[in-house]
Amino acid sequence: MEIDLEDAYEDDDLLIYFDKASLLAHVVHLEDDNLFKIHLVQEDEQNLERLKRQAESDFSKMEEQIEAVQKNIDVLSVQKQELTSK
Repeated sequence: MEIDLEDAYEDDDLLIYFDKASLLAHVVHLEDDNLFKIHLVQEDEQNLERLKRQAESDFSKMEEQIEAVQKNIDVLSVQKQELTSK
């Protein structure tokens, strides 16, 4: 097969014809696909927010535990000083 590079291009060379039913089916498929992807993104956003809230809660609990441990250290240090000063 030989290709003539000098052949004139015509717009109708690449025309694609759709009947109404197949075009509508394709548009419906694209719409369904987009809605599915939107749903996935919304689920991901909800999961991300849940994870952020959980991380903040865990962080607050850890800070409280650190404060409690520091208070215990302070109390024990005071008791140790009292015992060594006797």
